[in-house]
Amino acid sequence: MGNVTEDEPLSPYLVAVRTCFVAVVVIMIITGNALSIAVTRSMPGLADSTKILMISLAAYDLLTGVMSIPNVIASAFDRWPFGEFYCSINGTIDATCCCMSITLIVLMNAERYIAVTLPFRFPILCAKRRVIAVVLIASVVSLVLQICLSYFKEDNNQFKAVLICDVVFNGTVLEISVLFFLVILPLVVLTYIYLRLIKLSQNHAVMLNKCNNAANDTSFLDNKALRAFLVVTILFAVCWTPLRVVRVVAAITDKMQPIWLSFTAKGFAVSNSFFNVFIYCFFNRSFRQAAKRLMMRYFPCFKSSTVAPMTTPILKDDTPQPAVRRKGRAAFISVEL
Repeated sequence: MGNVTEDEPLSPYLVAVRTCFVAVVVIMIITGNALSIAVTRSMPGLADSTKILMISLAAYDLLTGVMSIPNVIASAFDRWPFGEFYCSINGTIDATCCCMSITLIVLMNAERYIAVTLPFRFPILCAKRRVIAVVLIASVVSLVLQICLSYFKEDNNQFKAVLICDVVFNGTVLEISVLFFLVILPLVVLTYIYLRLIKLSQNHAVMLNKCNNAANDTSFLDNKALRAFLVVTILFAVCWTPLRVVRVVAAITDKMQPIWLSFTAKGFAVSNSFFNVFIYCFFNRSFRQAAKRLMMRYFPCFKSSTVAPMTTPILKDDTPQPAVRRKGRAAFISVEL
């Protein structure tokens, strides 16, 4: 089936470690993003456009996890048993999810930019139907682009180190183009947006601080959201840049990738699909509270005990109790049962 890199067999210990790692990553991707979708839908404070973008990002990350389930079996067998056709589909969907992830991150930051710079036109420019249309168009374009680029790929490459099918393009120019359009150009655009957002947000906070503290609290929440999106973007760059750089170097040198390098680069890229959930939980207090309410609703074991602590009742005694006298003044102890 296609090209297979690194034909040297791995030791049973490395196979077991790799399989455990892939299984844990897949479980975290599926459970984390499924929870993220449910929590985002139940958060009343988010704008509809923000909900759509966050749910779309989690949905594509969830799709990455679902499509990675066969990789656990392949890793345990230390070979790809599903044939070349599924390998091609797997690689195409994985590349499409990658394109949509960076596209949605750019769209989320663009939405925040519009919310800060054009607050009165924000409900019109980022209306629910418009955002849905943009996401659908971007999804179709990404899928069609990957199908068209499949004619220029070298083959369906199944990497021995991680047992994951991926697309390797035939030629250095295409690999460099993928690096530029999927990593470099989006990071340049996002950096510009963040610099503008930070400057405008600081100026806005100074103006609101002169009015009242409540407005300043709202600005602080906006800044926390900006920091969360910034961390998501940086983490995406850290996770995906090594893989694209390794592919470019491999295309230029025309040499096979070492097992450890292929495993590390692809592992970072796949792990990005569950990092976003933890970032939202860390930066967004409302997200954490909504997740807690959701878990308590469907899993009663997470609920805190509402039973009041037991107190030992004081029984009445019919025997008259002597009064406690203190220097000619009587003090009586009364107990309510």
